Amino acid sequence: MIMGRRRPLRIGLSARIFHPEQGASGIRAKTLQVLERSIAEWVMARGVMVLMVPSVLQDSALMRSHIRLRDYAEYLDGLVLQGGADVSPSAYGEEPLRPEWSGDPVRDAYELELLHEFMEAGKPVLGICRGMQLINVALGGSLYQDLPSQLPGVVAHEGGAFDRNIHSVRFTEGGQLAPWAAGSARGA
Repeated sequence: MIMGRRRPLRIGLSARIFHPEQGASGIRAKTLQVLERSIAEWVMARGVMVLMVPSVLQDSALMRSHIRLRDYAEYLDGLVLQGGADVSPSAYGEEPLRPEWSGDPVRDAYELELLHEFMEAGKPVLGICRGMQLINVALGGSLYQDLPSQLPGVVAHEGGAFDRNIHSVRFTEGGQLAPWAAGSARGA
């Protein structure tokens, strides 16, 4: 540490996982773990050191190494769970209503373990989109598998604007998050 300077916060970002495409060759035949650039830049713009927390995949199963997810939770100051593929309904005790809604159980297993390690270490976790949904599931919650078909009239959450989509949020009166919003603009 340089005199008078504190070390920057070290924040882990969960990996987005792209699985090999069947019949593909080259890079498309490989498992890819990536960071979404806009998320990494958003975190780094706050003077934070960003490190991707990789999963170790082999034949679609999470494999162990001498570096464990717990080691990341001990070393890092916090975690950001990125957005991406839907959480698998099997993670919250349901069967997919349609095959294309099966999510990514491999990523779910990796991120659920990662989340539990950070929670056990008492470290803060921020969930962005999918990440927030995963936190909900990890704490015993459930999800709608498809908002437009299961909850008509909801605000569109996907579209061409992608990371520029915004909408207001309402906290349930008496809910756990309501005190956090006390004094702030309601419905914003």
